[in-house]
Amino acid sequence: MTNSKALITFIGGLFITQTVISQQGLLWRVTGHGHTGYVFGTMHTSDSIANSMDSTVYNAMHRCQTVLLEGDLSKLPDPQKMAELMMLPEGDLSSLYSPEEMREIDLYLEDKLPPMGQLLKNNLYPVFVLFMVQQMEELERVSTDQESMLNEAMDVRFQHLADSCGIATYGIESWDEQMASVASIPLDVQVKLLLESARGKQFSHVITNDIVMHYYQQNLTAMSRIMDENDALQNAFFDAVLYSRNDRFMERALPYFESGPTFMAVGALHLAGDRGVLTMFRKLGYQVENVPFTFLNYHSKP
Repeated sequence: MTNSKALITFIGGLFITQTVISQQGLLWRVTGHGHTGYVFGTMHTSDSIANSMDSTVYNAMHRCQTVLLEGDLSKLPDPQKMAELMMLPEGDLSSLYSPEEMREIDLYLEDKLPPMGQLLKNNLYPVFVLFMVQQMEELERVSTDQESMLNEAMDVRFQHLADSCGIATYGIESWDEQMASVASIPLDVQVKLLLESARGKQFSHVITNDIVMHYYQQNLTAMSRIMDENDALQNAFFDAVLYSRNDRFMERALPYFESGPTFMAVGALHLAGDRGVLTMFRKLGYQVENVPFTFLNYHSKP
């Protein structure tokens, strides 16, 4: 199998399996333009936490005529296009590092990637190598406690619940746009991020048991501490995958919120901070208020 075909095969599986405000909370009522909608902060995980919210969240969704998710989960991404976006246009991974640095990276990835990932890594942008590591660490995390593993991630669950209730669902972004946002991280930043990860620095977006526990506690402040404002590399990463996407989220979500009750579910960190969607709603004159709810069960081990 060629590396290109192998990457296409891997992408299919990768995408099927599938985040600081001073206040605490994940569900927010957004009122304006004569309508009341909701914004909910998700976590892209299949942990049992995705199935343990009380009825408050689902009742909020049922009050809405539209559900907005980050991507259109009713459509699978085009594996060929995804492969093109993930692959280096020229050269390979080893061409970006010195021989000594590449040895460090190979050693780091030795027990973190499956055979298919080992085969593909040399053709990928460094950030997508890190995403493969994230995927494998998430699978390992939930597999340590079989009770914590669900058949569907939280995003997929919202899609299925909306479908079962006849509520229209829309993806705010296309798969291509999501991948292009990641690929837009400057290459020199990607190079340094992978090397620093190989040298033991925890890559900031990896889902850990601690982050899941913060999410369970609805503690956005604690979750947001993964972002180090003094770290230029992390700033470049979050500019691409968080803040620039927040602008796109708002541009595309506003017409729905202006035309009727809308439920928007996006990664929890998209809600937080001066450049988060909650602040953006407030600046546009919307009233934004927290809606408390509780998680009923929590199985994952801390």
